[in-house]
Amino acid sequence: MEEIIGGVNAKYYNYVEKLWDSVASLYNYNYLKTNIDILETFNKASKLKDNTKYYFKDNNNLCLINLDNNDFNFAEVISFGFRLLEEMGLDVVIKIDNKKDILNYLELLDVDYEIEHTDNTYFEDFKFNITDINGKSLMMGGKINNSIGLIANIASIVSLLANIHDKRLLENMLDVNIEAIENEEKIVGMRLLQDLRWSDIRSDFKINNEARLTVIINKDKLNKGLLEVKDNITKSSKDIGEDEILDYLISNL
Repeated sequence: MEEIIGGVNAKYYNYVEKLWDSVASLYNYNYLKTNIDILETFNKASKLKDNTKYYFKDNNNLCLINLDNNDFNFAEVISFGFRLLEEMGLDVVIKIDNKKDILNYLELLDVDYEIEHTDNTYFEDFKFNITDINGKSLMMGGKINNSIGLIANIASIVSLLANIHDKRLLENMLDVNIEAIENEEKIVGMRLLQDLRWSDIRSDFKINNEARLTVIINKDKLNKGLLEVKDNITKSSKDIGEDEILDYLISNL
């Protein structure tokens, strides 16, 4: 039975998948549409002739395969995984068998590693794992069908991101949330919400919703022409004039 994921964790999944697509494009991997399991996809991909680099997804993993099996490409596959996790701001450890030529290429690519015998169930030889600093596996790879494969566990990566609260992920969340309770406050909030959306700012009108900035409309402050803006990264708050609020929000996102 497939799991349904919503809320903040769904945004983490979306963030990871979008970044994966972006890095795969930089490394010149072609997207492979598949609805079969990982091993069968690896098997069928190894017979494709129109390209040598492919990436694909299943419900829980992001995968790639490089059909051109040589030491440089092996190092490049590892650098792909390293680059992806580094862009997320994660501290990771690459554990790889002592394969001299591959290690030399990793050094040329500025990829740090530890020499350690690794084991995983999918790959036949030249195996490696990429873990967090506590040893939890995030990615694994190695030789398969005379090709080079990599599998990233999305759930493990999302779990790590959620635990460290990587603030850069807020860029992929709501920009502005408006909190208002009384009718007079809601009327002001509705006008502001409309202005924000017309300004291409992702915004919503709920209590305690995840957002980069929160506008708190309080009757007492509103009577003074002020709205409270809370920065959910710095946790600081500031009162802003009602006639200045739109410009302030735009300039502080």
